[in-house]
Amino acid sequence: MIRDWAYELHRTRSRDEMSRYVVETAPAMFGARAAAVSMYYPELQSPAFVGGSREDLDEYDRRWRADDPVADAMRAAQTVVHDGELFDLAAWRRQPMFDLAARMDLHVYCLVPILGPKGVEGNVTLLRRRDRFTATEVRNLAAVAANLSVAHARLSAHGNGALQVDHARLARLTAQERRVATLVARGLQNKEVAQHLGTSPLTVRNQLASIFAKTGIASRGQLVLWAARSGLDTEP
Repeated sequence: MIRDWAYELHRTRSRDEMSRYVVETAPAMFGARAAAVSMYYPELQSPAFVGGSREDLDEYDRRWRADDPVADAMRAAQTVVHDGELFDLAAWRRQPMFDLAARMDLHVYCLVPILGPKGVEGNVTLLRRRDRFTATEVRNLAAVAANLSVAHARLSAHGNGALQVDHARLARLTAQERRVATLVARGLQNKEVAQHLGTSPLTVRNQLASIFAKTGIASRGQLVLWAARSGLDTEP
């Protein structure tokens, strides 16, 4: 599911097109009733929203900026965060966002970060009625987040001209390490990379460690962004 979705995501040609694609497809993938994409730079804006009125979105933006502990946690952790991780239903009812969500009959939500050079540069919000997000859904949302960060970096780089290819660090990688980096940049987990390459998750983990050592990259998220800026995410 995620692989096919990501393929179409990486065919988008602008951040507005990317945002529209996400809000049109993500609700069905995760059983959400509403979705919004917010980008923070150069200014906070929500270029795409489904599942509610424009007035609801404007109020969401105002309250999100003022007091939303889920958003604060997402920005701090730079990973997928959902309300069930932070407080129970009684505590959620005391949050400023609750009456807006209740008016829309939406009581569970999560935030998916879009990473960039400044850290979290945007996010996707998914809201649904009752069921908490499962561990499997959170893992799939993490893959969505990785692909969104790649697409955001690619579109940002293309918008500023040529890709900033890091030839020096690319030259340090073996052909197989480049393939591993490419697949990780597309949001695949180690087990999926291993299946794709016909190796084992342990081998992929060791290859990732070698990639990090050779490039000085410290995390999977940094690798995703570096691969996008260097054009690795577009390699076959």
